[in-house]
Amino acid sequence: MFDLPRMSQRDPKWSDRELVDSGLTIGGWGCTLTSACMAASAFGVEIAPDELTDRMNAIGGFDTWGNLNWLKLAESLGLTFGYRWATDLDAGSGHERIAEGLAWKKVAELQDWGVPCLLFIDTNRDERPNHWLCSWNVIGDTRRAIDPWTGQDVAVHDLYGFAFMLGTPLQAEGKLGPILGKLVEIGAGMNIEMNAREALEIIKRP
Repeated sequence: MFDLPRMSQRDPKWSDRELVDSGLTIGGWGCTLTSACMAASAFGVEIAPDELTDRMNAIGGFDTWGNLNWLKLAESLGLTFGYRWATDLDAGSGHERIAEGLAWKKVAELQDWGVPCLLFIDTNRDERPNHWLCSWNVIGDTRRAIDPWTGQDVAVHDLYGFAFMLGTPLQAEGKLGPILGKLVEIGAGMNIEMNAREALEIIKRP
């Protein structure tokens, strides 16, 4: 469980900000961006969606259709990119796929270590995932997340994919967040200096 800020992509302070020159706005299409802002606070990185959008725009973080580049997202936040998976529900994804049950187990483990996850879901229940949330509480069948559309806590049922970021925050002025106390307990060479590949190999274990 995390004490994360509640943010809505439709907040009038930033809802009209464009994602590059795509004509798309944070309010309409910024669910991933807004969820990442909430998750980053666990590492001491406090940033609003409009500021993150400005950073992403400055380094080519979006394509012309407004799709974000995950590595550029991590760079803009000053965090190490962990990995992104699709579950077996997401038949159209080109990402590495794992069973949904195992995905939930990994999300719960990451949260136990102080690492919030971004969850990819299907809001229309038509088996076509279309929205990202920020997970904050996964205990057994209790799966809760912050929905950036409303900024409110919601229950999560089907999981089509998840992503996380991991590493020493580079722009957090020494506010290292809860992950520092957790990583030292994990062992197997996992520590705050590990890179994304090392993180991937450990998280992939059954």
